[in-house]
Amino acid sequence: MGTRLNFLLGAAAFPVALVFAEVAVAQMVTVKERAYWGIVTQYAHGDRGIALAGIGVWTEKDLDAVGDSVEGLAKAASKCGACEARQRFDALPLRAAILLHAQRDRNDRIQTIKQADGAADCSTSAQGLSSERLLGFVALQPRGQEFVARFSVAMSMDSRAMLCFLRAGQWAETGLKAAPRDARLFVALGLAAETIGTTGYTEPVPFATLDSRGRQSFMAMRSGPVNKTHQMNAAREAFEKALAIEPGQDEARLRLGRVLWRLGRAREAQESLGKAVNATEGATRYLAHLFLGQCLEDGQNLGGAIDEYKAALSLRPDTQIGAVALAHALSLRGDVDRAREILEPVLAFSGQRKSVDPYWIYLIGVPELTEPLLEALHLESVR
Repeated sequence: MGTRLNFLLGAAAFPVALVFAEVAVAQMVTVKERAYWGIVTQYAHGDRGIALAGIGVWTEKDLDAVGDSVEGLAKAASKCGACEARQRFDALPLRAAILLHAQRDRNDRIQTIKQADGAADCSTSAQGLSSERLLGFVALQPRGQEFVARFSVAMSMDSRAMLCFLRAGQWAETGLKAAPRDARLFVALGLAAETIGTTGYTEPVPFATLDSRGRQSFMAMRSGPVNKTHQMNAAREAFEKALAIEPGQDEARLRLGRVLWRLGRAREAQESLGKAVNATEGATRYLAHLFLGQCLEDGQNLGGAIDEYKAALSLRPDTQIGAVALAHALSLRGDVDRAREILEPVLAFSGQRKSVDPYWIYLIGVPELTEPLLEALHLESVR
């Protein structure tokens, strides 16, 4: 225990100026708090692995005490513009602390999922709770709202990839409280609703019950029925809001078209997807051609559908889904031999693909997409 305490106190001295405005002020906090901010500072500027291991031994009670201290300082800082409390609060490396807790929570969650053979784990750990609590305070720091928005987008994407769709929507809503006109957050909100509306699945969530002593317990879990149409309309509204704020949001345009198609609004879907085929990002453009082709095929416009499937295949020559769609449309038109010619070379790619077809990850994405978003925030938090 003595060795661990010596390590924590040593970390606290590394560079303390980032934690508190003055050394004299640092002496006003408890030894435990200095140890905590030392780990945070080490995470920001030192060995992240050691910091992640160090923060993992902290109890929920200890982390709550740190949160209470930050909350008290935030309240004091809110009462003045340039007082000592404001300077101390603005100097706190809250961004690094949030990222530290989030990464530890994420690492633990991934291990739990692996041990459970891929079963989703949407529970909230003490590390996750600390990250969320501190996020509410960082918005009060200079340029903190932008951090909240970007962090919320990253966590929403990650939750969706971890099959925690309700959680993904909650993260988007958290970000929108700090940045109500951020198109990225409306896209994230729409993604969660679209996934729920398409799959009909939501993760079990805890709900309050009373134990034998009349105290609240949150151990019970349940997952209610999903109104797919309601979720699809929620997604549509979110994507429309994103486009109203940022008309060039290609992903919102693509997904709006797909949602409109699922809602049976074919004409509007074709209009939106027809604009999305001009997207600058290759995966978005590929999916736009694929989805537009499906809309046209549904409307018996086989010639138009074939053209769109060919465009999708030209962007990703190894796509099986695009080849199958094109072959199907050709066969419907009576061109069976040409359909066979399209399928044979693509089927030969089986097992040799170096990248994942965007079609297969359209609904949930992958956890790896979150990592560059969080890494960018980490690099900026230590500048």
